[in-house]
Amino acid sequence: MTAALPASTDSGTIMPHTAILLAPHGTAVADARLGFERLARDARAAHPEARVLLTPTSRKVRVKMLARGEDAPSPVDVLRGLAKDGVQRLVIQSLHTLAASEYESILAARDELLREFPGLRAAVGRPLLATADDVRAAAEASLSYAPADRTPDEAVVFVAHGASHAADGLLDELFAELARRDPLLLGGRLEGSPSAGNIARTLRQKGVRRAHLLPFMCVGGYHVQVDVASDSPQSWSSIFRREGLTPLPRITGTSEHPPFRTLWLDHLKEAMASLDTRQSAD
Repeated sequence: MTAALPASTDSGTIMPHTAILLAPHGTAVADARLGFERLARDARAAHPEARVLLTPTSRKVRVKMLARGEDAPSPVDVLRGLAKDGVQRLVIQSLHTLAASEYESILAARDELLREFPGLRAAVGRPLLATADDVRAAAEASLSYAPADRTPDEAVVFVAHGASHAADGLLDELFAELARRDPLLLGGRLEGSPSAGNIARTLRQKGVRRAHLLPFMCVGGYHVQVDVASDSPQSWSSIFRREGLTPLPRITGTSEHPPFRTLWLDHLKEAMASLDTRQSAD
């Protein structure tokens, strides 16, 4: 990941007055960033008037990237640089799943920027799940996210990270909506419940023998590759095997699935429109 995804949308040297900063949690696993790159591509196509950049909100991820010589400035540093370069309209689009602590850090960065540059117009696009409408839309996207070759007797388990934040409750709403549509669509959390063991035992009681483990995380980074899919004794795959099930993990993320990217881009479009609404009200 780099904060310098194309410096401008054309071959010239004049930077547009509008910029979009895509702000995911991030990952230090370089080959897991495909979804970020696709979102950046889609954002550039949808908003050719804007410069599109990308940087992680996670300090831990940035430290790992910097240690390897990769470019990983903080969102505040990127935003300040854009404002100093003459950007007048700015949207920070969260690529998080929930409006939890890192999303709140984006709001704080926006507020800090507006205090420093009073003439700037800046808005924040909400994450994947922030409203009841988002939950319904994400449930619909999840249906096509499930493997096309799944058989009727196979379960699909959506594995989210989870958060110690009130926003985490939207995951429960999503999991309940998925279960209403199909009793073999279940959801769990790496941190929180339902846990891997809880879900595996539930499936075994239902007579299920095979389960697709599908990450409900933005990209297939460390948590997906190690905590879900690896042979580590504590991984979800290993726990399912110990419970007598055959796990079928996928190394992917929601950002690699077009319907989820569309939801983030819809939120970006709304945030961009809010800049124009503010301008006409001034």
